[in-house]
Amino acid sequence: MKLDKTASILVKLLVVTAIAVGVRFAFRVQGLPAETCACEPHWQRLFSIIDMNVEASVDARLSNLTTNLQSIRAQLELYRLHHNGKYPTDITDGLTRKSNSEGEIDPSGVYGPYMCSFPPNPFIDDEEKATKTDGADGEGWSYNPKTGMFCANSPEHKDL
Repeated sequence: MKLDKTASILVKLLVVTAIAVGVRFAFRVQGLPAETCACEPHWQRLFSIIDMNVEASVDARLSNLTTNLQSIRAQLELYRLHHNGKYPTDITDGLTRKSNSEGEIDPSGVYGPYMCSFPPNPFIDDEEKATKTDGADGEGWSYNPKTGMFCANSPEHKDL
């Protein structure tokens, strides 16, 4: 099983917390207040660093998501310009393969590809589902070929 960076950080946090609790417990057993532990300020600093890393990871994924949305939407508009005002019926094939002016996939077509591969939604953990565009729950993207509306399908990002 592959852990993402956030899960890895959380596992490390649990280990560090267990060690910190053990040190405090050892001081109490010896009759000393836990506050006399010289390592206490270090634990607090470590926890604040871990918090910053987790926030940075989420911020990076959000930045990646918004960049992907902007890029794909721009490519959809370029596709529409080249194909008589129509959006591709299959967004993945339409943007990653060559096509003729009618929008039919054609290896000798004059339009496209508009992108090399379809990017995953960074907030969907399942790699296979992260690039799907059918709008099903738990899958990466939602696309409406009639309107060209393209959005992230992760629950907290549908309004971006």
